[in-house]
Amino acid sequence: MGEVGTIEIEKKGIGKAKVGLIISVIAIAILVVSNLWLYIHCNAINHAYQAIVTKVNLHTKLDSDLITPDDSDVRSMVNSITGGWSNPDDVNEFWDDCKKLFELVRDNVEYRYDGYYPVLPDEPSWGLFFMEDMYQLPKQTLDCRKGDCDDKAVLLTSMLRCYTNRKYDIYCIYVAGSEGGHIGTLFPVAGDKICFVDATLDYCTSTGFPSYSITGKDIQEEVNYYMERFGFDRVYKIFSDDIVLDFSSTEDFINWMYTTA
Repeated sequence: MGEVGTIEIEKKGIGKAKVGLIISVIAIAILVVSNLWLYIHCNAINHAYQAIVTKVNLHTKLDSDLITPDDSDVRSMVNSITGGWSNPDDVNEFWDDCKKLFELVRDNVEYRYDGYYPVLPDEPSWGLFFMEDMYQLPKQTLDCRKGDCDDKAVLLTSMLRCYTNRKYDIYCIYVAGSEGGHIGTLFPVAGDKICFVDATLDYCTSTGFPSYSITGKDIQEEVNYYMERFGFDRVYKIFSDDIVLDFSSTEDFINWMYTTA
């Protein structure tokens, strides 16, 4: 009788142990699933946040993403003003249409100073800060018809790249002087020449006013003239949709231009 009771007690103990083990396994499984869900959810949130960071901070860097020759609004405007480059062998057609696009941006984009623009950190906990300059995409400048020097240069560079079907090098150039930084547009011309088309400063490398044609001039002479005329003392950078290049000095830039013209 005593032995039977002992066996029953042991069986009950084993049964309780199994139940406890099952409960523990279930608890662990719930914990694992919860952590996995939390991990996936946090990753999704982080991915979404990084996408927002990329989109917002695009407007805080002088980078190739700003130049959009394939944008439908840019192409539509280029075609409406020039009809496109009907004969790529006709250099005169290029110069005439270049003048049309230069004057379009010069005369139809009202100058507007930038306000404070937010810069999103890679990690939300790092905090938000603001910068006093931001860069519009060409589509945005076309929509509002307002912008500062960088917005005009980015638009004109994109339009010229679109017009030439990206077969010719057109750059935004960042220069600076005692009054601060400035961005214009330029491109190399065959025969060691260069052409500036600066819609903000109402300057282009030309044959002379009032009846003028845009043209190319000697790299060294034209760069020095442009820099001296507007009080700039150094070239810092050029960028387009396929290149971003920094320079240690204006002479460094000029030497590089001679290798591309």
